[in-house]
Amino acid sequence: MKRSIPDVLRRGLESALANWPLMALRIAENILFAMLIIGSIIAAIVPLLVSIGFSIHIDKPEEAGPAIGTALIEHLPLFLWIFIGALFLALLLVVIHSFVMAGCARTFVDAERAERPKVFSMERWLSGGRHATWTVFWIYNITYGTTLIPVMVPLIIALAAMLAFRDSQAAVLVAGCLGIAIALFLCIIACVIAAIWSLKAMILAVERDLGASEASKLAWAEAKADLGRHFGVAFILLVISFGGAATIGMFSVMFAMPSAHDPFMSLAFAPARVVISLLQGAFSAAVGMWMLASFAALSDRR
Repeated sequence: MKRSIPDVLRRGLESALANWPLMALRIAENILFAMLIIGSIIAAIVPLLVSIGFSIHIDKPEEAGPAIGTALIEHLPLFLWIFIGALFLALLLVVIHSFVMAGCARTFVDAERAERPKVFSMERWLSGGRHATWTVFWIYNITYGTTLIPVMVPLIIALAAMLAFRDSQAAVLVAGCLGIAIALFLCIIACVIAAIWSLKAMILAVERDLGASEASKLAWAEAKADLGRHFGVAFILLVISFGGAATIGMFSVMFAMPSAHDPFMSLAFAPARVVISLLQGAFSAAVGMWMLASFAALSDRR
């Protein structure tokens, strides 16, 4: 079944709107992530910084660098624990996100099978999450891990150049800046490719009950075989996502400008900026669900 791009987008939008609780769940996920990250920072990093601050005694400005370096070495075990804690937190966030996306994929796949957009139920969503969480988790690892490998190439070349020309400060600066700039450019492209690839793979994994490796390979093959429709759908929705987020963000800048040098105005406009941030999160969640639903409508069922 080869639907046109407008038809795929229309069906995806209808499915996303009909199953609007999925958007609410994505927004709740973002709020939970913010709470976990902020709580982790308060619990781990702030006490460490306070401890380091109390242990540093600086009499002259030129003593600041060595004093801070000494304090960091003295608290190295704490930094290692923070690093391990950050890895654990990142793993937890990816697992939670995998559960949420597995449930959403299950809902949209069932909507396409039933040929009616509204099929959401908490039982269906929870069942999809329980069944495919680890499959989606490994899909993320495969897709993002594969696409981000080329990003390391310019960084390695830049590091080699910096070591080779370490006697020239200008050469080291140029090599470092150029390597980072190229790596950032490649990272943006890699993340876009990985996002599209992972969405396609999780739809196929849920739809055909595949493992992460098989779903990722099949998703890549199907996307290449039907590149026009896949690229068209993804490009249109990415433009809508970035354009909408930028438009909403402009209002945040408008509220931030009058309060840049006035603490009272900053406090007065704080609620407005919080509301705008929530709107940005809601818009991103809505477009994300629209894209996932569109990929479910795009899937070639055999």
